[in-house]
Amino acid sequence: MIGEALAILSALMQAISTMLSAEALKNVDPFWSNVIKSLASAIVMFPIIAVTGFLFGCVNVRIDALFFVILAAIIGFGFGDTFLFKSIILIGVSRAYTISFTSPLFTMILAVIFLNETFLLKCLIGAIFIVISLAILSSELEKEGQKKIST
Repeated sequence: MIGEALAILSALMQAISTMLSAEALKNVDPFWSNVIKSLASAIVMFPIIAVTGFLFGCVNVRIDALFFVILAAIIGFGFGDTFLFKSIILIGVSRAYTISFTSPLFTMILAVIFLNETFLLKCLIGAIFIVISLAILSSELEKEGQKKIST
């Protein structure tokens, strides 16, 4: 249950972060907003790892693992968050963030292909339900937006 609780806490932190970012994007370019967010996050992490004792754990990190961590950061935080921020400007935070949560479907497919994880039909069905529900929600948000524009 701890893993699930942490995942839910992560989702809550991501939602708060995205709402704060949406407010910042009213005055800051998506690229620079992401640069500032990433730098601030890195600066905050150093005291945390120093206090928790994890600072010396970096000595034991294998070079291939370090490569994957850096690549993940570049793809997820660098490109992904920048695209999300631009999307927020174009279609609003609710639609952009909702659409971005089709990621479980992509994650499942990529994990099966590249990490040799076991394909589970129940995960596929769950991911399809996520995508369908997001499509419904997104279309409803679009209809609401069109109603506001026409009135």
